[in-house]
Amino acid sequence: MTITRRWFQHPLRDHSVITQRLDTIEFFLNPRNVEVTTSLESCLKSIRHLGVRILSRPLMRTVMVMMMII
Repeated sequence: MTITRRWFQHPLRDHSVITQRLDTIEFFLNPRNVEVTTSLESCLKSIRHLGVRILSRPLMRTVMVMMMII
């Protein structure tokens, strides 16, 4: 099941989790944090070559999803 399908079939209902996600997105979109965003993007690009296996790890999936949102 794809992440998008899972989101539509099982939407978040916990207000605090939704707020945390929105705060994270706001942080990365804030122009004051462009250095952090650029640095993170650079680091993620440099490890992208490790292959698909690492993407199965929950933390990496979360980071990749955040990159797609931005």
